[in-house]
Amino acid sequence: MKMFLTRDNTKLHYYDEGKGTPIVFVHGWSGSLEGFLPQMQPLQSKYRTIAFTHRGHGFSERPDHGYTIPNLAQDLNDLLNFLNLDKVVICGWSMGAMTLFEYVKQFGCDRLIGAISIDMTPKLVNDESWDKGLYDGEYKQADFSKDLTTIFDNFLDFMGGFMFKALPYITPELAQEMEKETLLSGIPPASLLALSGLWNGMAVVDYRESIAGITCPFQIIRGNQKSLYSRATADYIAEKVPGTKIVEIDGTHMCPVEKPAEVTEAIRSFMESL
Repeated sequence: MKMFLTRDNTKLHYYDEGKGTPIVFVHGWSGSLEGFLPQMQPLQSKYRTIAFTHRGHGFSERPDHGYTIPNLAQDLNDLLNFLNLDKVVICGWSMGAMTLFEYVKQFGCDRLIGAISIDMTPKLVNDESWDKGLYDGEYKQADFSKDLTTIFDNFLDFMGGFMFKALPYITPELAQEMEKETLLSGIPPASLLALSGLWNGMAVVDYRESIAGITCPFQIIRGNQKSLYSRATADYIAEKVPGTKIVEIDGTHMCPVEKPAEVTEAIRSFMESL
């Protein structure tokens, strides 16, 4: 199992296979790098596919600190430095896309030749000035406060409601099957500190202005079914980042899992356009 050491001496699990232009995949909240294997394995015949698992998740170390989006972006930069990477494409899904937004805010696009966001908003919590955040603009500060309390009190209660929003078609039987597959995978679940810290971390950042700093070619991939974010969210980002290409997949926020071949093809097409 490959590990690299971050600036604060945290060991993070990473994946690095294939040759060619490097694509760095950044997973979302509660996930792990293994979630991108359906994309990385087909692409590594032509590209160098790289991913890492966030601190507190999967096989990565679980320190008692660092669970903010700015820290995740620094972990990403540490990986680029460790592998001596340049002229890369970063592909972030959900919280991984927020990590991308923060990376650009901190480090710019000098090392990037392209970037891909899979279904994410630049601001999670909605208010009087913003209606393109979580749950199609319905998620407010009071909802966040309630959810954070529920995460600490009974995480499974929170996940039940969250998964119903992310996958509106989910049934108790499907939820049971997904839970069984997760257990059989042998991948350790994220720590409660990581889950709560990063849920808070996503809620307190705002990239509505700084995403204009994405000066490299940029693509958004999103599911076209009602899920966590609306088409209006993608359109807003595209207005801020001229030249953005929006690709819609017949699926939800979970389209990389629901339609892995279609998402892979969208990434491949983007790479070929660079």
